[in-house]
Amino acid sequence: TDRGMLTDFLFASFLPRRFYGGLRRYPEQQKFVTEWLETGRRGTLYCLDAACGTGEETYGLALLLSEHGFAPEDIQIKGWTLEPLEVWAAAHRRFPHDTRREALLRGATSALLQHGYDRCISFCCQDILKAPSPANLPLKNTGRGGNENNQFDLILCNGLLGGPII
Repeated sequence: TDRGMLTDFLFASFLPRRFYGGLRRYPEQQKFVTEWLETGRRGTLYCLDAACGTGEETYGLALLLSEHGFAPEDIQIKGWTLEPLEVWAAAHRRFPHDTRREALLRGATSALLQHGYDRCISFCCQDILKAPSPANLPLKNTGRGGNENNQFDLILCNGLLGGPII
């Protein structure tokens, strides 16, 4: 009958503390993306965080892009996961079962949201093995109203196969 205990139980059951780990936990991946950005990448970037979990690294990517001068209107970041509870936790930056982790994420991302980056980050339930065909994916914008290559510019996958993948 205690709603707080029920919430703690549900989140602890489906989002165990042993998973995930906060922002920027893959320094080699951050280094690779930074080097890739320093090759002169400009224009709108379409990014996918496949198997995004609760979204910490999705927000980490947005932070990295903002640090490299990309404005919210210059990026679109999609976070895909199979778990509806993870989508909710990511979209709301909420971890009712782990208030410390929630406070850390909210603190680390508050400036992003204040500057409008919440408009360019979205989360949904999507099986990467059953993803829409390239013609139906978010597309690279050529700036002329058309599309180029029908693909994401950058796809990250962290932890799904035991570590970061680019």
